[in-house]
Amino acid sequence: LIDCERLVHQFHFTSWPDHGVPSFALPVLSFVRRSSACSTETNGPIVVHCSAGVGRTGTYIVIDTMLKKINKQQSIDIPNFLKHIRQQRNFLVQNEEQFIFIYDVLSEAIQLLTISEKSLELNAHNIDNIMQTLDKLDTDSNLRQIEKQFQSIVEQKVADNGSSSVEQMKKNSLKNRNQDILPLDVCRVVLSTYKRLVPGDYINASYIHGYYRVNEFIITQHPMMNTKGDFWQMIWDSNANVIVSLYADEKAQPDVPDFWPAGNEILNCGGFFIGLIDESFDSDYIYRDCVLRSIEGNRELKVKLISCSYWPDTCSPVKLSFDIINKIRDLKTNRPIVVHDLFGGHRAAIFCALYTMHEQIEIEGVLNVYELARIYHLKRPGIWRYHRIQMIVTELNIPCAWGGTLAGILLQGDVGVTDRFNRSTTKIIGIHGWLDNLNSLLPVSKKLIEHNPNYEIYLYDRAGHGFSSHLPKGFDYSYGCGLQDVREVIKTLGWHKEKFSIIGHSFGAMLGMTYATCHQDEVLCVVAIDAMVRAEVTTELFWTTVGRRIDHNLSFLNTIPSTYTDELTLEKAITHTKSGRPGITDEAAKLLIERAVRRDEDNKLCFTRDPALKMASIMPFSVDMVESVARTIKASILLIGANDPQYPRAHQALDLFKQLVPNFEVTLIDGPHHLHMTHVDKVVERIEQYFDKYLKQAPTRMIINSKL
Repeated sequence: LIDCERLVHQFHFTSWPDHGVPSFALPVLSFVRRSSACSTETNGPIVVHCSAGVGRTGTYIVIDTMLKKINKQQSIDIPNFLKHIRQQRNFLVQNEEQFIFIYDVLSEAIQLLTISEKSLELNAHNIDNIMQTLDKLDTDSNLRQIEKQFQSIVEQKVADNGSSSVEQMKKNSLKNRNQDILPLDVCRVVLSTYKRLVPGDYINASYIHGYYRVNEFIITQHPMMNTKGDFWQMIWDSNANVIVSLYADEKAQPDVPDFWPAGNEILNCGGFFIGLIDESFDSDYIYRDCVLRSIEGNRELKVKLISCSYWPDTCSPVKLSFDIINKIRDLKTNRPIVVHDLFGGHRAAIFCALYTMHEQIEIEGVLNVYELARIYHLKRPGIWRYHRIQMIVTELNIPCAWGGTLAGILLQGDVGVTDRFNRSTTKIIGIHGWLDNLNSLLPVSKKLIEHNPNYEIYLYDRAGHGFSSHLPKGFDYSYGCGLQDVREVIKTLGWHKEKFSIIGHSFGAMLGMTYATCHQDEVLCVVAIDAMVRAEVTTELFWTTVGRRIDHNLSFLNTIPSTYTDELTLEKAITHTKSGRPGITDEAAKLLIERAVRRDEDNKLCFTRDPALKMASIMPFSVDMVESVARTIKASILLIGANDPQYPRAHQALDLFKQLVPNFEVTLIDGPHHLHMTHVDKVVERIEQYFDKYLKQAPTRMIINSKL
């Protein structure tokens, strides 16, 4: 008797274009394996079809057969097998693109063999065994299996056909918070240019796989001042009705604006308006309901924005992570879910991955973490950072007594949460030079942290520079004001109760040496990069010079010129930055520009620094004052200077300090004034040698006299 009932499994790959190939090979590999596994030797043949039953069908058949050949014989023979099946049905595998794609899929399969193929798919029956396997150490690589998997993901090179050419166009680079996390052309969200207030179709946003659709999520960065309109245009174009905002402490940082309308405010985005219709709070989330309405009034889009301020870096606590995921699932949207963190990086990726795996477990009872993580990396390279966070960067603004704010960042090596509360750190403050910003010292600081996780470095934009406030009109950017700002920074950080060191470049080095003289018991070491405290006038001419500078500044204040008179472009900003800094590279100039340029209300580029920085410092250093610094300072000093200094007076007091300062050392390097940006490794190596010599023996905490 023939059974009256038969179970038929149908597998449908929904994103395979006719006469073409999918953008990524890994989902096809998973699809072929999953569908082929349902067919046992006792079943009939697998029925494969596409539109004509040749191109995509032939590609599937070749992949399936070669996978079985790899498992049994550890070999493949694609050309001969394809000739064989083409004798049975013409035109199987229709074009060269499909033929190449077969190799791409099989290449993925072979790569998986190197990380233990059996450790990829988890279910209720094998999860304990697989977790034990993933924790085993591979003696050849000295990595655990799970670390090998992660390494294979983040080291995967993106194919040339997925190149991110658009976002690298110079006009778009200022729309990216982080140049290491960029959308690929094949996955990027393309904005409509219809009735746009700002031209261009670029936004740093990528379509990301979900369980049901390849474009189930859009991952993007938190909008900047110059990209808020782009963000809402993306919402309007994609018809998205759910936005998930994941934060740690970013909301207190510069250029992390509220991108939604406040109260009764109406935002004009060119083709549509945005208004806030409801806002509510609970202990964990903030809910906002916005409405987008076309200017013509013929279309309306309601959007729910859910902000989560606790979203963790490490998926812990897990229960809280799934709490917000379940809230979003309850909304039952079939449109793209927009998820953003500060950079469109790992927090958003973790959310989307957990959301997708939640669906997969419910429907199939299995999950494949490796496959999903790899797809996310291929669609948005840089989205996963290394499993051990080598550095934590926290933007930290410090209010000043004169009414402004100093913008800064705190760099810390990550040694684990437990160790963070118990360890003793080497504290360093970095002070940049005149007309620069904190990014001047960022490459050196990052290297120091990478090599020394116990270092803690605070960098800030001095007043009038970068993202910091400008001094009120009439103030001059002299030593006095600079020293007061350094003091406020140190006291806000609480470092005045401990010992710390200073790394300064140019005027920042001079400021650091002066501060160490004023507060002798706080500063252990000063690293002065191509500058030292130097005499600007003789003692006899001191007061005459002060009077002359006061007159100059009063005249200047009545006719303050703009920083840059032409219409500024990125190319002009680079040229302008390099012209005042001989020997600096394009890369270094672009790094400085990141904090030196912003868009104004008219969306035009402008420099952020205060034109009043061109005023003369009223109180110059005299010969006697320089000698007093050398005799008084207790800190050890390392001068790292240019062998052929562009500013001859930079090393003017070298012999004096050699004579009077006990722990004074000098290293000269062939390079420009900004040698710390062009010769990072050499500078870092010398600083580490000096710190190893003088910091390890010094106490990190001050002994406070209780009678004072």
